[in-house]
Amino acid sequence: WDLEVHKVDWTSIVLGLQSGDYDVIIAGMAATDERRETLDFARPYYIRENVMLVKKDGPYANATKLSDFDGATITTQISTSWVDYLDQVPNANIATFPETTSEVVMQVAMGTVDCALLDYPTAYSATLSNPDVTFISLDSDDTFVTPEGMSEDLCPGVNLGNTVLLDAINTAMDNMGWDDASMSENMDLAIKVQPLSE
Repeated sequence: WDLEVHKVDWTSIVLGLQSGDYDVIIAGMAATDERRETLDFARPYYIRENVMLVKKDGPYANATKLSDFDGATITTQISTSWVDYLDQVPNANIATFPETTSEVVMQVAMGTVDCALLDYPTAYSATLSNPDVTFISLDSDDTFVTPEGMSEDLCPGVNLGNTVLLDAINTAMDNMGWDDASMSENMDLAIKVQPLSE
């Protein structure tokens, strides 16, 4: 097989797969119950850690717990599973959801919102290209709880019923010896070598 990478809008990523524009989604998509109605997922290639992106010199720069964000104005990217987590922020003011993560980062950097919910790789990447933001890994005793039907498992997604491709992906991961250590090592490498622009 030859690798062919497609850049698409997140809101239409599943439609592009279903229309045959590409064969697999490997784009930080969490395997959720709702998505399993239209996609089959291979086993996880990464387990997501949710973090808060904040302005480096903002009022939440020293926060360590979810409760520290009481009353904060928060956002995240539209059509992502993060949307379903935001009501866990105490007294949150939920802002409009931007189309892209770049727009999410810009809103935090400009102070339009106090914080944004993203995952570690996305937030870390944002700090490499934008010195005005930083991110917070929340205290494990006071952090987001994965809602029912949601997941922190990031998995390759294929069209429903495409067992041939699904088995091939799982077999390839097995042959690579893919495990928790591989997840972290390869994600760190991906962050370092990726282009800074979206």
